Amino acid sequence: MLKDQIISFALAGATLTSQQVSFVFSVCSLLLGGFFSPAGFATPAHYQPEIIDDVRTLGGYTELIPYVLPSPHQEDAGSCLYMSLTGIAEWWLARLRPDLSRALNGPVDLSERFLINASGLKKYTQNVVKWQTDSIEIFNAAGRSVLNRNYPFTKGWYREDSEAEILPAQAGRSGSKYGVIFNWFDDLKSLSSGFVKLPQFSKNVLYADPASDAWNVGLNPPEIVETVKSALVKNKAPIQVIYNHEGYWHSVFIVGFDDQRDSRRCGFVESSMRYFSTLAKDWSLKAANVQSEKKRNEFLRMAKDLRVKRAKIKASYEQAGGCRGQGVFYVRNSEFYGSDGLYDYDVTSSGEESPYAPRIMLFEYEWLEHLANHVIQIRASF
Repeated sequence: MLKDQIISFALAGATLTSQQVSFVFSVCSLLLGGFFSPAGFATPAHYQPEIIDDVRTLGGYTELIPYVLPSPHQEDAGSCLYMSLTGIAEWWLARLRPDLSRALNGPVDLSERFLINASGLKKYTQNVVKWQTDSIEIFNAAGRSVLNRNYPFTKGWYREDSEAEILPAQAGRSGSKYGVIFNWFDDLKSLSSGFVKLPQFSKNVLYADPASDAWNVGLNPPEIVETVKSALVKNKAPIQVIYNHEGYWHSVFIVGFDDQRDSRRCGFVESSMRYFSTLAKDWSLKAANVQSEKKRNEFLRMAKDLRVKRAKIKASYEQAGGCRGQGVFYVRNSEFYGSDGLYDYDVTSSGEESPYAPRIMLFEYEWLEHLANHVIQIRASF
């Protein structure tokens, strides 16, 4: 999910191509085009789904789990779409080549930065009509990726200049920042080794919001849970999901499910409704205490839009009978912290290492029903 840095980065354009800027802005972006919680507002704590450290304890449908590799934590890179698609490509390499090691930084551990950078190049994106459903076509156009050890998801120095452009920066320079935003700078031409041939990917769109809105909620295709479960079992392929949670859209992929597992009171859905409700009240209060009529109308519009989002989730949730109390999907995420060791973002430095994101997290069935807006199964073959 995005923080302030990536929003300013996306709006700036910097030295990136116009196409890449549009992708930066759309990836894991904020609800309502970038509405932040005003400073000091008492918004609810973000919901943290259950993390599974030992996948051997899982029940239900688990056949696809052994081929999952964990993702580096994306931090504020705004890279969730490309983290999930790279993870799916890794999954297929592991599945189609079971003889290869699945060790971290091994022969099927691909570079997330490769796809981030390729997304800004026209030669790779000509078949991407709708980024929400078609971004796997970037891999098809490239025909290859590169190993993470040769082109790692990294950290580096960047700065914002007087024209609000984001540029690479010298270490420690006044006004410069150090972080994962650096991955958006394209250095693909430097690559000379570590390339990996990819299979040909095909996609089956199980559900897509007719408005192509990555922030949409409360769509409630009533059969979507059973559709996803059936597709997992029949086609034995991961399923990418784009959804809106607590004001952000995010991309993950599903690799299994358990009908009997406790859903922890449907924390995704419940926390989103609380978030929208609290933030709407905050904006209304801010509107009542501002002198500018222009600002007051702007804040009131924000509050209204947040109330509409909450109402859509609530109506969909109640129509489906609320929280059923059990039933979860097994999801690979690029957020939160797991137990697969530390990821080294910068081999030339120290102190920036942090745990990989979890291989498997538990998302309740209701999450898919009420917060998802695009659901795509991705298959592959050599």
